[in-house]
Amino acid sequence: MAHGAVGVILLYDPVFEKIYPFREMARDLAFPHMRWLDKQGRPNDYWPELKGNPVLNLEATKKLFEESGHPAEEVFAAIKAGKATSFDLGVTARVHNEAKLEDVQSPNIVAKLEGSDPALKHEYVVYSAHLDHLGIGVPEIGDNIYNGALDNASGAAILLELPRAFRRMNPAPRRSIMILAVAGEEEVGDFPELGGDTLPPPGRHESAGIAF
Repeated sequence: MAHGAVGVILLYDPVFEKIYPFREMARDLAFPHMRWLDKQGRPNDYWPELKGNPVLNLEATKKLFEESGHPAEEVFAAIKAGKATSFDLGVTARVHNEAKLEDVQSPNIVAKLEGSDPALKHEYVVYSAHLDHLGIGVPEIGDNIYNGALDNASGAAILLELPRAFRRMNPAPRRSIMILAVAGEEEVGDFPELGGDTLPPPGRHESAGIAF
């Protein structure tokens, strides 16, 4: 943005196609994308300077490079070799966005087990997991309910058992334990950030985070 960027175009390559096929990415567009808001009402990971972020599948990516004098295969090979390339594509893009915005709320759950050592109890070990999944979407094998057993009912179950296990420890944990169950990770991302002001203030407490 410091150089005047007004948008980002994500290009698929053979490697990314294997990791996250374009078909699945297009399917996931059926789910709303969310941003959490700070105290000033500003969304996270949002830059008003960027007016659009289209995504091109592998076929469209290859067409994009046709006018540049650098075939897509050449660019893919340079990426694989770790060589940075920069050149004029010889084309322009016109991007049109349509969006429907609405406010939603979902609670986070926080618990704290104070450490037993007076000198170390101000240091925290934060265990976090998101307690939601995608909900209902495009049917997979005839089932449109996305249960999320591994992503992330398993993580939520671990959070329920951890406090019980720590309470039974003898001697008790020397550092304080914070349990943080948050919502919206699938749509928002960066779910440890959703703890906001709940997390120990930086500079006054030392903390380490473990996410499930």
